[in-house]
Amino acid sequence: MQNDAQTLCHATCVAYGRQAILIIGPSGSGKSDLALRLLDGPPLRRDGLEFHPALVSDDQVLLQLGGDELLASAPASIRGKLEVRGLGIVDHFPLCASAGVRAVVTLVPNAQVERMPDFSAVRWQMSGVSLPLLHIDPWQASATVKIRTALRTLC
Repeated sequence: MQNDAQTLCHATCVAYGRQAILIIGPSGSGKSDLALRLLDGPPLRRDGLEFHPALVSDDQVLLQLGGDELLASAPASIRGKLEVRGLGIVDHFPLCASAGVRAVVTLVPNAQVERMPDFSAVRWQMSGVSLPLLHIDPWQASATVKIRTALRTLC
């Protein structure tokens, strides 16, 4: 992918400051619900600073190579909108226009979550960028805490 080329990815993306987590999984697997809980949760605390969660994009994410990082943004038609099952499309969340993806979360049933993954071997690759790939059960109460912890420690 060239720096000006964009790829549309079926995913959801939430940022803390300028670093983002890309959430992937099949339709109906809980990407939007997990993003809703992240957006409603506490800030990410790192190096004495607080980074509040903001929506980059829900359901479709534009990915573009920016230097040596993968940048995530929203298609104009869905910018600022999050599907909340049972409520519909909601558009009052803090937004982040673009952020560098630092890790990828793939949603899986709890039985498929490794207890001690090797993040040097478990990677997600795109356009020459290699990112930590976390397997998370989105329905566990600790899912959002695990994501914030991963951003603090892995990225």
